[in-house]
Amino acid sequence: MKICYLNPLFTGRRLASLACASLFPALGHGQEAAPRTCGTVPPPLEQSREIGEGLKRLRLANHDKLRAKGKALILVWAHVIHDSNDVGRVDKASIERQVEVLNECFGPHGFKFQLAEIDTTKNDEWFRMSYGSAAERAAKRHLSQSPQTYLNLYTVQPSDFLLGWAAWPWELEENPKMDGVVIDYRTLPGGERGPYDLGKTAVHECGHWLGLYHTFNGGCEGSGDEVDDTPAEREPSTGCPQESEPGRDTCPDHPGKDSIRNYMNYVDDRCMTEFTKGQADRMWSMTARYRVALFPREEVASLNMADSEAPVAVTGSVGIAEAVNIADEFLRQKELNWGEPKTIKIDGDRFHLEFPTSPDEERRVGQRALIIDERGSVELLPRR
Repeated sequence: MKICYLNPLFTGRRLASLACASLFPALGHGQEAAPRTCGTVPPPLEQSREIGEGLKRLRLANHDKLRAKGKALILVWAHVIHDSNDVGRVDKASIERQVEVLNECFGPHGFKFQLAEIDTTKNDEWFRMSYGSAAERAAKRHLSQSPQTYLNLYTVQPSDFLLGWAAWPWELEENPKMDGVVIDYRTLPGGERGPYDLGKTAVHECGHWLGLYHTFNGGCEGSGDEVDDTPAEREPSTGCPQESEPGRDTCPDHPGKDSIRNYMNYVDDRCMTEFTKGQADRMWSMTARYRVALFPREEVASLNMADSEAPVAVTGSVGIAEAVNIADEFLRQKELNWGEPKTIKIDGDRFHLEFPTSPDEERRVGQRALIIDERGSVELLPRR
């Protein structure tokens, strides 16, 4: 069996996807299924290091409290794209079953997926989109819904034979319209693209959407997938190695065996069964850093970003006047007086508030504070 995987040294996902696609033409009857192919490629090494360092600097005052409540809510807006012959026009039940699979896999780690809306679009070109194509950009520009608060899930039939791809969480702020997850509609539960027909492609790609790398990222060298409890792995596992190669260890000079059951590997759907604790911790940190709107508004929480040099992406979910009231209440609670806030509009519904403050007060509360309550979320940024 040929094995095709996306080498982390590729700097362009389009190049990597074409490299894979050329090896795997459409399967004929009776042919062995090709190994899993994913179009999501990690960022360059230097950027990956910067992201990792930013997560280490992040200090969340009640991160554990939020995790204990186990309620990071991900609202799913599904975009079903089909061709003029209705190929790919999947029904609501298929999307609902996919959401059920997401909950089965992510639920034990505190993430809840909830189907919010489904729209259906007939467009031959969009249906056969490939990663980075004009068709993908056009479809997402037209269909994307509030990417700060929804997982935009697109079902298509990619022309480059990939099973799917996802946008990274750190890409959201600069390129929100391209956010989301794209999957081959045939990978939905009960689909036609076996052995990838149990809905695990969406699980794999949502792992990327929440900040996870492939378990084989970086091979046997470097920091791998930036998660301590997933052993180094030289190349992806394919098929069902717990049956054919249960002791698989492609990096024998490193501790631990290959993660042959992990959702972020390339094994068949029926053999994908786990995220590790370290992966769950990384997804929560990524959510707090880049997708903070997924935290439930009904939970009153104050997240202090002490010693963080990077701004926190926030969706302004309340009006400016209400935001000032929330900020004032927070400051009074902390017995701080930061003076009259200076409001800066970023987009139509994105904002942050700057306050004049003394160095002593800044040290007491941290450089940044994000307040989330039932009325919405506000970012406070002391003046530099």
